[in-house]
Amino acid sequence: MFANERQYEILSLLRADGAVSAADLAARFGVSVETVRRDLLQLEKQGHVQRVHGGAVLPGKLVPISRLDQRVEENRSGKLELSETAAQLVDNGDVIYIDSGATAHYFAGVLKKRLRKLTVITHSQDVFDILHDCDGFELILCGGHYMKEERVFYGYLAQESLKQLYADKAFLFASAVSIQGGVCDFSQELVGLQKQIMSQCGQVYLLADSQKFERRGLYRLCGADSFRGIVTDTGLSLPLRKLYTEKGINIIIGE
Repeated sequence: MFANERQYEILSLLRADGAVSAADLAARFGVSVETVRRDLLQLEKQGHVQRVHGGAVLPGKLVPISRLDQRVEENRSGKLELSETAAQLVDNGDVIYIDSGATAHYFAGVLKKRLRKLTVITHSQDVFDILHDCDGFELILCGGHYMKEERVFYGYLAQESLKQLYADKAFLFASAVSIQGGVCDFSQELVGLQKQIMSQCGQVYLLADSQKFERRGLYRLCGADSFRGIVTDTGLSLPLRKLYTEKGINIIIGE
């Protein structure tokens, strides 16, 4: 097989799976890993791929900013599936922090059904509205300036409230996750709150549906390896799971 034929097939595999492993490609084509690396370098120079340690991914696209009600409808099954998985990380009696966002809507709904006793800290109006009438749940809403389009509180007052609180576990949500770019979101104000949460919680998990992987956002929160685990759905391809795991990133997917 000629180099251009290999490279065409590599692109086909990338478009199907979102990621390729250099070792797997070498075995598939019966060539050395160095030959595969040269192929990937050529494809990167042409702007078709982005090389990462151990393989390559498609170039991350910038996540468009969309309305909250639109994002709630995107990949609903994936958001619900990962929320069911993440809920298994929460025990009755825990003190947890729940971030804001479209996935928070599903996560809060699952917790409401599964648990009997919980203390929830949040700056999300939606999370508060879903959980406020649960017997056995204690809610702490961190107030401040109100961002109407996202239904969240933010700013100095919200961050000062957070400084007085500690949670056993925190569950954050983001617009984009990538090996190279890390975890990103579209709002500078909300990223500031997320950083505050990360600095004072015992265990921090990121919840991101499979459509958010290998995407880019405007504001960077941290590296993808900064969490106890990233909870996602079974839509994440096996090659992408492998690349993240090889980077020491704990990917949590339910059965």
